[in-house]
Parts: sequence; structure tokens; C-alpha cells
Amino acid sequence: MPHTPSNENPSQDCGLRGRALLAKIVEIIRKQPENWNQDLWAYAPGDFQSERFGSPATEVPPACDTTLCVAGWAAHLTGAKLDWVYTRNGLRASTVNNGDQMISKYAKHVLELSSDEADHLFYGVDELDEIDAMARGTWVQQ
Repeated sequence: MPHTPSNENPSQDCGLRGRALLAKIVEIIRKQPENWNQDLWAYAPGDFQSERFGSPATEVPPACDTTLCVAGWAAHLTGAKLDWVYTRNGLRASTVNNGDQMISKYAKHVLELSSDEADHLFYGVDELDEIDAMARGTWVQQ
């Protein structure tokens, strides 16, 4: 069954951490590339009323067309609650668990990454093969 990002049925913790979690994310992205966007932590497109801009979302983002980056997938698969906020073009999330942490900090922890690895993965890579190499432990920092 495909994993669909949504807070309607918050994800249960898959129990994976570190490279095993990253490998699971790569597997999901290969099967569902339409749900991956490395440019945004978490995004659900939609036409929302402008007066709600910047306010917390009380509605569940649409399950289809929702995209997550690697960090967003890490948060989703480990049971973190994505904090959806209305924007002009849809819903976005950059924090988890009621603003407790930035998605990047949370994901760095559950993926067991060094600061350099996290910076590269979250801000410098958009090739799935490179992400897969990190999951397999064969990535060499340039």
C-alpha cells in the first residue's frame, strides 16, 4: 500500500532510524516520485482563502499531490506530526509536533546524520542516486 502524506491518519512510527530509514525513503520515492520534491519540506497544493495566510491549518491537506522532501518523509515515517500552515499557494509545513522542532533538525536526528551530511542532504542534493548512496553508506563527501 502506498504511503500518502496526510495528517488525517497520522503516520505511525515505522521503527526505522539511520541508514535503514533513509533506504526506506529512497524505496518510497522510487515507487512514488510524484510525492517527492526536494525543494520544499512538505507541500500540499490548493486554492486556500488569502485571509488564512500564515495561520495554522485546521483542515487536512489533500492526500494526493502532497509532496515531501527527504526530511519531510523522515518526519512522516517516524510518526512526527507535520505542522501545516496556509500559504498563498497551498499548505506548507516546516516544523513538526506543534512547532517543537524544524523538520530539518528532527530529520537530522532520526536519520542519524552529522551536521555536514544533513546540510548536504537537505540543501545540496536533488539526485535520488546520491541519496541512495548515502543510504547505502557509499557516499563520499566532495
